[in-house]
Amino acid sequence: MEDAAARYISDLENDPALGPDHGTTVTRRSYCQQHIIPKIGQLSFPALDRPTVGMFLMKLQVTKSKRGVKTAAPAARRTKAGVRATLLAMWHHFYPFEECSFMGIRLPSDDDKLQRRMAAQEGDLDALIRRASFGPEEMRDILAAGFRYDAEFIIGRPNVRVRVLPNTPEAIACQVATGARISELMLVRWKHVFFDEGLIFLPGTKSGSAPRWVPLQRSLVPWLERLRAQQGNPGPNDFVIQTHPRRKSMGSKRTYQKRFTKTLILAGLKQPGKATHVFRATFASWANSAKVEREFVKFYLGHATVFGGATDDYVELMKSAIPAEHRTFMDGLPSPEEVQSYRET
Repeated sequence: MEDAAARYISDLENDPALGPDHGTTVTRRSYCQQHIIPKIGQLSFPALDRPTVGMFLMKLQVTKSKRGVKTAAPAARRTKAGVRATLLAMWHHFYPFEECSFMGIRLPSDDDKLQRRMAAQEGDLDALIRRASFGPEEMRDILAAGFRYDAEFIIGRPNVRVRVLPNTPEAIACQVATGARISELMLVRWKHVFFDEGLIFLPGTKSGSAPRWVPLQRSLVPWLERLRAQQGNPGPNDFVIQTHPRRKSMGSKRTYQKRFTKTLILAGLKQPGKATHVFRATFASWANSAKVEREFVKFYLGHATVFGGATDDYVELMKSAIPAEHRTFMDGLPSPEEVQSYRET
C-alpha cells in the first residue's frame, strides 16, 4: 500500500494536466502521507476489501494541538470522505477496468441533530447540551483571541477599519451569555435590553416558539457597555450588534460566523461543526452546572416546543417567573478588563 500511494502521488505530480502544485495533487498527497501510509501502508492494496477500509475510516483520527499539547481526536466526516475518495481514485488509477473491491462504503454520520431534537421533545435536556462546551479559562482564551482578531484583521487594516466595527469579543460574549442563535442575536436592539429589570428579550427567528426572555447576566453588562460606548449614543431602535461604524444596519450573520470561526482557530479551540453552536452549548452547560431548572434552560435556548408551543401568554408568564439568581450563573465569563490584563501578561 505504501508503494502504491507513493507511485500514485508521483504520477499526479508528473501529470502535465495537474503537476505538484495542483489542488488535487496537494490534497491527495496530504491524505496519503497523513492517513493512508501511516495507518494501512503495510497492507496489500489489491487485497483491500470493504470491511478493512470501513474499519479504517471508522477509527480514523487526526492530531490536534491545544496550548502546545498534541492530542488525538476523531476525524471529521469531511476528512473521512476525502480519504475514501483518495483510495477510490488510487484504485481507478491502477485498475481502471476492474471492479473496486471496496466500492460503496457509506460513511457513518456524525450529525446527531435529529436525535437531539427528538430527545428534546421528550424533555431530555442532556440531548441539548453538546459535549463540546467551554469553561471559564477557555472562554478567557477565546475572548482574548477575539481582541487579537480585531487588532490584526480590522484595526490593523486601514481599508477595513473604516467600514467594519471591531466588536468580535463583545459579540461572542453576547452569544455565550444569552444562549441565542447567531441569527437571533443579530435582531436584538437596545430597546430589548432591560438593564434595570435584568432581562433581555430575544425576538427569535427559527420558529413561532423562539421569541423569549433570558436573564441579563451580570457578567455580560460590561461587554454591553463597551458596545454602547463604541456606538456613541445609540437609540432604542439601534441594533446591539452592528457591523458598519456609521450605518445603523443590522449585523450580518455570515460575517460574525466567519469572525467566530477565525477567533476559535486563533485560540486553538475550533471544533468540528458550526462555530456558533458551541457557545449555545456553553450557555446550557453552565446553566446545568448551576442547577438551573431544566424548564427554564429549555425556554432560554428557544426550545419551547418541548412544552407544546410558546404562546404570548406563556412567554410573559416565564418572564415573570425568571428568578433573580439566574442572572449570575454565567459569572465565570471574564470581564473585558480581565481579558485585556490576561493578554498583556
